[in-house]
Amino acid sequence: CVLIKYNANLTLEWRQLHPNSVTTLTSLLSIKQTADGGFIYTGELANVASMVKTDAQGVIEWRRLFNNNIVLAHDVVVLPNQGGYAATVWQPNLDVIHLYRLDTLGRTLWNINLKDSLTNTTFSFAHLNISQDGNLVIGTTKRTWSLHTTLGIGLSKHHINDGRVLWEQ
Repeated sequence: CVLIKYNANLTLEWRQLHPNSVTTLTSLLSIKQTADGGFIYTGELANVASMVKTDAQGVIEWRRLFNNNIVLAHDVVVLPNQGGYAATVWQPNLDVIHLYRLDTLGRTLWNINLKDSLTNTTFSFAHLNISQDGNLVIGTTKRTWSLHTTLGIGLSKHHINDGRVLWEQ
């Protein structure tokens, strides 16, 4: 993976290559700037979901690899009021999206499986955002697990402290 930062005039500020001893990041799905001026990004590294935090110059501070056959880290948000991050990652062998709440060093505070309790469907992709009241809002593509048929779009709101569902549609 190569991170490149340009200034407002589109002049190159820096370029960082992020190699890995096994392989390089095969997909980068989300990148956000952090409160300290660094960056956090998610993607796939050798068929394992990966999250990387860099400093303001793009130098890696830490890397988080998710276990248990979790392949793709979809989205990440920076939590300005609480500190730390939230991320959605996909576990294809169970066809489940996980919602993780992480501290500033990438350690898990809690995680939950996203399943729609109303229709017993799973999700194949998830976008993550922060609501005005500081909780997590997730937009998903809903599909049946057994038929792999897309059913539509799902939207859910989760409490920032423990991930419990506040509402879902």
